[in-house]
Amino acid sequence: MRLLFALGLVAIAVVVGLFIYAARDLPSYAELENYDPKMLSRVYAEDGSLMTEFGEEKRMFLPLQATPQLLIDAFVAAEDQHFYSHWGVDISGIIRAAIHNVTKSRGRLAGGSTITQQVAKNFLLTNETSIIRKIKEAILAVRIEKAFTKSKILELYLNKIFLGKNSYGIASASLNYFNKPVEELALEELAFLAGLPKAPSTYSPQHNMQRAIARRNWVLDRMVAIKAITKEQAETAKAIPLIVKKRNAFEKAPAPYYAEEVRRFLVEKYGRQGAYCNGFMVRTPLNPTFQKIIDRNFAKIIEAHDRKRGYHGPITRLTVEEVKGKPLRKLLHDLEEKHSHPRWHLALVKKVTDQEAVIVTYDYGRGRIKLEDLKWARTYAPNKEVGPEINKAQDVLAPLDLVWVAHKKSYQPALGQSAAPEETQADEFYLRQVPKLSGAIVVMDPFTGRVLAMTGGYSYKYSQFNRATQALRQCGSALKPFIYLAGLENGFTPSDVFVDEEISLATVKDQDDWSPHNYGEDFKGELTLRQALERSNNIVTIKLVRQLGIAKMIKIIRKLNINPKPQPNL
Repeated sequence: MRLLFALGLVAIAVVVGLFIYAARDLPSYAELENYDPKMLSRVYAEDGSLMTEFGEEKRMFLPLQATPQLLIDAFVAAEDQHFYSHWGVDISGIIRAAIHNVTKSRGRLAGGSTITQQVAKNFLLTNETSIIRKIKEAILAVRIEKAFTKSKILELYLNKIFLGKNSYGIASASLNYFNKPVEELALEELAFLAGLPKAPSTYSPQHNMQRAIARRNWVLDRMVAIKAITKEQAETAKAIPLIVKKRNAFEKAPAPYYAEEVRRFLVEKYGRQGAYCNGFMVRTPLNPTFQKIIDRNFAKIIEAHDRKRGYHGPITRLTVEEVKGKPLRKLLHDLEEKHSHPRWHLALVKKVTDQEAVIVTYDYGRGRIKLEDLKWARTYAPNKEVGPEINKAQDVLAPLDLVWVAHKKSYQPALGQSAAPEETQADEFYLRQVPKLSGAIVVMDPFTGRVLAMTGGYSYKYSQFNRATQALRQCGSALKPFIYLAGLENGFTPSDVFVDEEISLATVKDQDDWSPHNYGEDFKGELTLRQALERSNNIVTIKLVRQLGIAKMIKIIRKLNINPKPQPNL
């Protein structure tokens, strides 16, 4: 008896010692009072449609008063049925979890943590698995319960909890799983969300639909147990399939180059932490209609221009071993993970005759490319004439070539280009290729300077480099009006006469002299400055700069913000 008493005292002393040890250096729970969550920054077009969103955590803060009571009940039923009656720690829950862990030799260990303990862990502690961490969690939970109302604790929890699919908080999860705000969630949907905190990946419908449904149904039973819903409501909800929906693409205004420019601006102005965590709501003058027009037409005009230079060749040529014994459409489906295009289809050339190539695509099955649609595909030559004319399909394609194709019936030509003829057959395709050249377009309102649309390259998928804002290029003759402006500001007049003639200027040591020319390779003799500007004359402009001096030219270039670092040479 004395031994048992002594062992009891030792056990109590150990527990008290652990609590005293764990209570040292606990983080302050006061920071929860001014909780500033990491929020998504969102960028909108002029019509209010979403262009993009970015942040460290996909979270949208939702006040508790805006949260449906049934959703609150679902989380309480699933995570902490005694939430409104305990003081931070649920003793009965701990005992129940301990019995479960002792009697069940397999499976996930039950934790017995309350919602308040989860708030303490998620906000103030780490995910370390240890007795000390659990004790710290319990101490902080008790202190939090004394400092905050149950409503405040629930609000913190529902906005912090991770629910899979990169979703932090219920507002974000509702959109990412069901493409709707929380107030529109049906009973079976909110019950599913309430079942996720325990193990979001385990109960993900994408990974295991049966487990996800079983967990949802368990939450519905728990809601019946706490009398949040009736048994009839639960059974009706259980009978409804669990359907996860992607967020609608049509709600967005896709403009990746424009959106990236806004993101870079925010990072430069507020730092990465500010841009990614402060939840900025940015309204831009982007016009989605203009953007759609330039994206479609610019890409297709670039493609058409690239085709004039010839054919680059197939994406790749598969080997017999890679194809042998595999269904071709299944093979193409697998290859699309590596090769994809927003408007074209991946095709495998099956057979080639003089007049056509027989192909297989995943979406349309068997098809053909006629010889007349291969006439453009002469040997590619970027700096010289293209190769010889195409006389038969074998001159372009060979069996097992992997190529891009566009379906004639569904192909939308760019403005000014002709559509497929009406007699086009359903199985006919165009041969296409990703162009080697690119470019940029900026659409501006000249009266306000607002950028209404922008594309910085052929495709953001293939190159994120924005040629509209990041490319450093010679401004060429566009600089001439400013040169003449500098001349007028420094005493020259439009009627001053200069001689347009052949000149040769010395350069740095050991290099040849510079002999500039006009565009037409001719010289006009005497010209007034007005005439020289009208004709964009190079020689007179160079002579004017020499008389002005480079320093005055650089001054006006910087003053007008044309180039912050102009080079001090002709």
